[in-house]
Amino acid sequence: MKPGLAEVNRPASSHSFRSCDLIPGYLMHAPEFYLPYFRKNNVTNVIRLNQKMYESNRFTRAGIAHHDLFFPDGTVPTKAITLQFLDICESAPGAIAVHCKAGLGRTGTLIGCYLMRHYHFTAPEAIAWIRICRPGSIIGQQQNWLEEQQAWCWEEGRRERREKSPSPLPSRRRKDLVDADISVNHLSRSTGKIIYINTDPLKPPTQVRDDPMLRSNNIFPIFRPKMALD
Repeated sequence: MKPGLAEVNRPASSHSFRSCDLIPGYLMHAPEFYLPYFRKNNVTNVIRLNQKMYESNRFTRAGIAHHDLFFPDGTVPTKAITLQFLDICESAPGAIAVHCKAGLGRTGTLIGCYLMRHYHFTAPEAIAWIRICRPGSIIGQQQNWLEEQQAWCWEEGRRERREKSPSPLPSRRRKDLVDADISVNHLSRSTGKIIYINTDPLKPPTQVRDDPMLRSNNIFPIFRPKMALD
């Protein structure tokens, strides 16, 4: 446990709070708080993009794989980190929880790569949708970086599908995405991909997919990796 980090037990409540971690001036849930929700939603992997603030074995002891893909706040990932992230998302047997310190820049940037690679989103479409679900996501240079990665993500997605398919696959026109109803509810049904967990210390976990009007300033996404066709 890091110096200055202490675990305390909270009284049981209607929301079944188990524990929280205290960092001077900052309150957050302990990893154990999320375990019942993760089990219910078949979360098998956690990806941490920020520096260590908890011990990874608090998840691994519960049978949830944990991956550290750190890169500095406000920056963009290296190609190696991007490839590692995509590989984890594509090979995991269940859902994946992704987080950084604030859940805005680094988290949204890598999720944007996945949307472009597997759902043929343009960079602006990926940024717009992620910001609908998580206002303030993808910051500064990360926006330009996603635009620069768009062509690569599209080509990588096509290449992977060619390798996995014994015969040519029908191509879904990108116009289908543009013409589609782009409400949060529609996109959640269309992709079946991202759920957002409310991590406000005073509220239980909730899902944007279940409540399209919900907006939280403290949420991080869970992936449900399923191959999609362009």
